[in-house]
Amino acid sequence: MTQKARQRLLLAVATIVALAVLAAHPLRHRILKSHATRNATSDAQVHLADDVSRLNATPVNEAWDIPSDQATAQSALRDLLKRARNAGLHVSIAGARQSMGGQTISPGGVRVNVLPLKSMELDERSDLLHVDAGALWADVIPYLDHHGRAVEVM
Repeated sequence: MTQKARQRLLLAVATIVALAVLAAHPLRHRILKSHATRNATSDAQVHLADDVSRLNATPVNEAWDIPSDQATAQSALRDLLKRARNAGLHVSIAGARQSMGGQTISPGGVRVNVLPLKSMELDERSDLLHVDAGALWADVIPYLDHHGRAVEVM
């Protein structure tokens, strides 16, 4: 086999491996979604998680809204994570749900809605804004405007 032929063969094998790796996550998600759908009983309450595309409704074991109070949220989230670990459930975080393709949804897992956590605190000396996980740009911009500030680059 010539050097050129070996290079072509190596390139072909590398391309096939790369395509397999890229296809693995969506395929895994579809398999888990199918399994979660099959295991959902008609008696149990079925929770669905979806993203902005509205094309990836996926059954999850639990759809959990984090409490908006910071202290309560921390202890409740700690308890939820312990419970999920003990039950062998994956946990996914849902904010604005801007992802597409279902990659942020764990079929049969627990979906945590962090949108209630919107508190913000501006350190005026350093011009740093500390923002909770649920705050959206639609929350941040008016908050900064109220404090005579604006986002420098968006």
